[in-house]
Amino acid sequence: MKKILILLSALLLAGGSVSWARNNLFEDRAAALEAGMPVVKVGGAWFPYPAYSDRKGWDKLLGKQREAIIENAERALKYEWQPLKATTFLEFEKTGDRALMKPEDQNRRAITGLMMGELAEGKGRFLPKLIDLVWLECTRISWQTASHSTRQPSGRCLPSYGPESQAVELHSSYLGSAIAVCWHFLHEAFDKYDPSISQTMLRALKYHIFDPYMDQEMERFHNWMGFGEQTHAINNWNTTCNTHVFLAFALAEQDQQKLNAAVSRIFTSIDNYLSYIKQDGCCDEGPGYWRMASGKFYEFARYVCDATEGRINVFDDPLLRKAGEFRSKIDLGDGWVVDFGDGEARTSPAITHLAFRYGCDIGSKELMDYATYLSISASRKGFSKQKLTYSEVMYTLEFLRYNERFLQYRKDALEAAGGNYDELYHQLRSQVTSVWYDQTQQCLLRNGKGWALAAKGGHNEESHNHNDCGSCILFIDETPVLIDPGTATYGKDTFSGKRYQLWHISALSHNVPTVNGEIEQYGPQFRTSDNRCDLQAGTFTTDIAGTFPKEAEIKSYRRTYRLGADRLVIDDVFQLGSRKAADEVRFTVRGNVSVKGDKVEITSPNFKGDESVTVVLTGSKNLTPSVTVVPLTDPRLQKIWGNELKTIVFRSSQKAPLSGSYHFELTRK
Repeated sequence: MKKILILLSALLLAGGSVSWARNNLFEDRAAALEAGMPVVKVGGAWFPYPAYSDRKGWDKLLGKQREAIIENAERALKYEWQPLKATTFLEFEKTGDRALMKPEDQNRRAITGLMMGELAEGKGRFLPKLIDLVWLECTRISWQTASHSTRQPSGRCLPSYGPESQAVELHSSYLGSAIAVCWHFLHEAFDKYDPSISQTMLRALKYHIFDPYMDQEMERFHNWMGFGEQTHAINNWNTTCNTHVFLAFALAEQDQQKLNAAVSRIFTSIDNYLSYIKQDGCCDEGPGYWRMASGKFYEFARYVCDATEGRINVFDDPLLRKAGEFRSKIDLGDGWVVDFGDGEARTSPAITHLAFRYGCDIGSKELMDYATYLSISASRKGFSKQKLTYSEVMYTLEFLRYNERFLQYRKDALEAAGGNYDELYHQLRSQVTSVWYDQTQQCLLRNGKGWALAAKGGHNEESHNHNDCGSCILFIDETPVLIDPGTATYGKDTFSGKRYQLWHISALSHNVPTVNGEIEQYGPQFRTSDNRCDLQAGTFTTDIAGTFPKEAEIKSYRRTYRLGADRLVIDDVFQLGSRKAADEVRFTVRGNVSVKGDKVEITSPNFKGDESVTVVLTGSKNLTPSVTVVPLTDPRLQKIWGNELKTIVFRSSQKAPLSGSYHFELTRK
């Protein structure tokens, strides 16, 4: 009870005035099972894939993918395992460059590729190389990556030897599930070489995953689990780590009592996450983290359903549906998404198959249609080829499990559209409507004429937060007009005390004002109030006064967005206690910008650069517009936006009144 009360206090802090109830989704379903029966039985017999020796089963599952899988494994035969050197960890401390840790992903990808090749061919050709790579991974000092190395006695990131230095984090959990799946399929084949190979795999799982996960003393390092008093948001770490830890335990733990205890702890932890997040389904971490937050929530539900042989099936849960369909609802078309928070403004093709699987299992035609839309080629003359990925073993296996259904679904959809890919694309996009997430306080308004406006209230301690309360994103005909830059390549300062000094994370890059010389600040206390959305009228309003420090002396600052049939209107109404400095209202754009009196003309190219949208942004007569060029040097931002963005600033006079309003209209030229 104490734990639940603490969690509720944290939830109230994160959610403002919204009341939250404990969500015991998995715990309650487990408690309803027959007494005395284990929730998951040891032995892995539940795993819904053929045994290694079942050649017919693998031939049927692989289908036309068999040849490509074997070819990939043949390339992996030439791969040389890359050690993570001590000097690499020390270099990371200096630079924060996560690319230094790429060998971790490449090693795991090689293991997955070789394992899949052996399962596809079944002749033992890939076993020696696979054994070498697995052995080397299982004899490492630590499975933690440098950026997540949190339990070292030195306080540094260089891993230390010994159980007191092990912790479960994103990379270690991914590797743990890969080793467990490999052990499940191939431990008998490994035993023919030497039983110590599979024994070493089990001991490595115990050392790196099982023991630290079950150690209650580790909860101060594993704050992602949601136990104890919460000082950080419970985010995608919870769903991602718990999903992979569950797989590892369910496939490789040999002791039934230990497996029972692990499953119980995992269910409580995942329910902590479900209690913490907003129940409207919005992923406040942004679409870039949907795959690892809501997507992993679904995958956890899928694996639990499999492992319990259908006795725990939560596919009818409303939150699971809302969390899944969030991704389809906030898509802006042509590969663009609403990118509030960390993430990119372009869709990752990696979510296509996940969206279909998700939709299949919860019975969401919206998500299955969304996957179909994502797979239509950029030219709209065909379907993009869905390629297998080997970075995550279960993603590879689940791709194979659902692929025939996906191909048939796409084929049927195309036939219904008369075989016209362009017509199918427009049919699928025409289904998208406006949406309001009342608890997260985000909306996406559409006018049915190609205009889409996203706007948000919220607070400035959302997971992967940017200081962007009251900001907006505007697209016209699937072309970015008013933008959110998104996030840059993660580096040393991204998650440090300097985070909010970074331009793309600070308020200075977002479509929000500087008031009385002050900008929005970071923290849970900096939040909006009186958020209202009317989907029929196409309006959203929020008071952002509470997102500024007291030095701004703001009594109220109400911003209202009105999306009409042919224009966007933005009205800011403010009241200050005293006037210290001028106000500045900013808009971040891409493309050509020219100032003509109180009007600013913006020509925004689409992603391909062969078409553009030209608009005129008009500001109040009491404001003076100017344009600043923002050079982009980060490759992640450059990939999306090119070499520069532009910031339009409408500035008041130094002696602007204590109360008043600023009015903006954006129309298409």
